[in-house]
Amino acid sequence: MPLAAAPIVVAVSVPPQATLVKKVGGDKVQIITLIPPGASPHSYNLRPRQLTDISQAKLYVAVGSGFSFEQTWMDRITDINPKLKVIACTQHITTHTDHDHTDPHFWLSPRGCKVAIDNITKALTKTDPNSAHIYQANQKAYNAQLDSLNTWITHTLTNLKSRTFLVYHPAWTHFARDYNLTQLAIEHEGKDPTPRHMAHIISQAQKHNIRTIFTEPQFNSASAKTIAKEINGKVIHLDPLASDPIANLKIVTQAIATQHEAH
Repeated sequence: MPLAAAPIVVAVSVPPQATLVKKVGGDKVQIITLIPPGASPHSYNLRPRQLTDISQAKLYVAVGSGFSFEQTWMDRITDINPKLKVIACTQHITTHTDHDHTDPHFWLSPRGCKVAIDNITKALTKTDPNSAHIYQANQKAYNAQLDSLNTWITHTLTNLKSRTFLVYHPAWTHFARDYNLTQLAIEHEGKDPTPRHMAHIISQAQKHNIRTIFTEPQFNSASAKTIAKEINGKVIHLDPLASDPIANLKIVTQAIATQHEAH
């Protein structure tokens, strides 16, 4: 019997991408995730061991779309591994902006996941044409799950009392766009809010009867707690970098759907 081919070593930036690559590649891929769970992409520095691991990778599935971590590290990564093939998940995705900042969180939208899955399938097929049928079958199966998720989200968010939700960091632009929601962000143009912006957010929250603020484990939520006190609300942690996009989007949808219920 011929020996099974060694898995393709694929590097990705964040945990949700690792899940998407694994859904397509299965046991044909071995994944290196550069930013560990709970770390901030804005400040994470690669460890020497990770740079050694990257030298073994055949493919880098990047976020793309001006992702700050990749802008900082990509030259160093490609210097270490000049043969590395780099593809961007966000190719063919309209990356929406918030205050002129591109939002790279494509995985927080079933539509964004489907485009990324297509880009990943094409990249793996090009790298390993003999397994094309496996990658395409896996893509089809995961797309069916994403379609089912999209139907459920649309139904769950149909009759909201308010279509506005309040977050610390504006990571949910794709999600808001796809489901006709408005994302209010406390963080302003990448910085902690000024007193004037805080006052604006408080008045908007009161206007829309918002009592819930969604924060992330990667950011200091002191200003969110201050605003929660002012609006007699509560702070809920949602992680936009959670590893399983489908499970995470179910949690987010449920949180938004119930944010106006009695506290």
